[in-house]
Amino acid sequence: LEEWGYPVGAVVYSVAIDSPADDAGIKKGDIITEFDGKKLTHYNKLSEYLEDCKPGDTVSVKIYRGGKYLSGTVKIGSNNSQ
Repeated sequence: LEEWGYPVGAVVYSVAIDSPADDAGIKKGDIITEFDGKKLTHYNKLSEYLEDCKPGDTVSVKIYRGGKYLSGTVKIGSNNSQ
């Protein structure tokens, strides 16, 4: 994606209705560039960072959407390891 001018991160391919990501306003096509203050250098990093979280934790996220960066928080759900 970098060669096309997009930042490095994890591309969101889908968001389940009423999921923590949906509740946080994350949308299909967003690129998560930071999770809990840590930069995502590869999609697999998001899985690693999620494994360190417990259900109910609230973490900060930074996403890239439509040429802009947005920040917010996500409450980790019970199925975060999937």
